[in-house]
Amino acid sequence: MRRFAYCAVVTGTAMTALTGCGGEHTGDDKASPTSASSPAGASPLAAAYTNTVNSGSAGLSLTGEVTGGTTSTKVTGEGKISFKPPASSLTFSSKGKSTEIRAIGDSAYLRTSAGSWHKVEGDQMTGGITRDSSPTAGLSFLNSVTRTTPIGAATIRGGQAQGYRAAVDLNKVAAGQRSPAEQQVFRSLIKETGSSTLSVDIWLDAQKRVAREKYSVTFPTGKTPTTTTSTLDLYDYGTKVSITPPPDSAVKTTDTPSPG
Repeated sequence: MRRFAYCAVVTGTAMTALTGCGGEHTGDDKASPTSASSPAGASPLAAAYTNTVNSGSAGLSLTGEVTGGTTSTKVTGEGKISFKPPASSLTFSSKGKSTEIRAIGDSAYLRTSAGSWHKVEGDQMTGGITRDSSPTAGLSFLNSVTRTTPIGAATIRGGQAQGYRAAVDLNKVAAGQRSPAEQQVFRSLIKETGSSTLSVDIWLDAQKRVAREKYSVTFPTGKTPTTTTSTLDLYDYGTKVSITPPPDSAVKTTDTPSPG
């Protein structure tokens, strides 16, 4: 799950503590890609971060897979995000087990298979959960896009969305994080993948908000290279979201939570 944890921050969450990364152009695209590309300053993604966050809240759906050699692990998740104030709740499943994560401000709460809740806060970073559990953390890479290429339209959850392939500068993303722990997550990602650029496919809805992010990352270290892929959907913008911490009596403060 550590591979998922790294990419969780990239896509949107320390709050989700999983997901993968997908530069491969697949999915529901119905239009032919174009060859034109644009630098960051002219990118249609330049306002996507602001448009997304200013919507206040959204539903969240995740699908991911980690493949290494002949083994493969799939993960699915559903939840909600409040961008203002920052909070999120996600329940995901893998290999018949479920994990729930609630992120509220600078604190994250994790519970596996209906067991005890564990709390992580401060500068702790274990299992990919960092101090900045804000739902906007993973979206911040939209501010570090160096080049975009249109890849055509797609029908996502019944609505039309325009797709773009974005080159993201991970060094710039790391420099823009507010805590050393979160900066280290991105630097570790650079070190383990051997690349400071991440290719991300992003689809924007009619209001120029993120409808889908898809990408993949290969970790070449170790005897068997591992590839993590994922798709993140954001939908139902403006939906009512109420996320509260678990009762104090049910929470254990821990240094070593594990999402499974």
